[in-house]
Amino acid sequence: MTLRVIALSFVLAGCASSVAVRVPTVPLVGQTAAQIDRDTQECEAAAPAGMDDRGLAYGACMIARGYRAWVEVPIWSLWGENHTAYMVTPVNGVTARDVAADVRWCGRVVDKMARPALGTRVGMATVGVFLTGVPFHAADTEAIDRTYRECMEPRGYRVEVWRPER
Repeated sequence: MTLRVIALSFVLAGCASSVAVRVPTVPLVGQTAAQIDRDTQECEAAAPAGMDDRGLAYGACMIARGYRAWVEVPIWSLWGENHTAYMVTPVNGVTARDVAADVRWCGRVVDKMARPALGTRVGMATVGVFLTGVPFHAADTEAIDRTYRECMEPRGYRVEVWRPER
């Protein structure tokens, strides 16, 4: 019984854990350690546990404060929703609300592009799945990344595909 209570405590603690740990950010304008701590705490407060799109709210807050931050973009696939991650850097001053709106809008643009329309693209998806296990149009990650960049850059951001550090 005690072991179950301890295990449940760890699970519940994980649900309320720091979003900063899961959303990589990089300071860009020479923030001091004290400023980084303050920004992290204030952006964590703007993205409380249990909030929908918590990672996006935190990342948008940090981007608006002059950090490069990880954002996750949902992409349609035949097997349900997949995600692509990008590091987004502000070029000009933006608000957290604008960052979140831009990330969502450009995510919808990319999702629409990746989603097959009736007709030829459905045929390509069927052939692609049969031959490779992946629909041909959905396997074109370069086109997805290019479309996302082309949507975000005019809005005032630099975008790179996120690669985990080793």
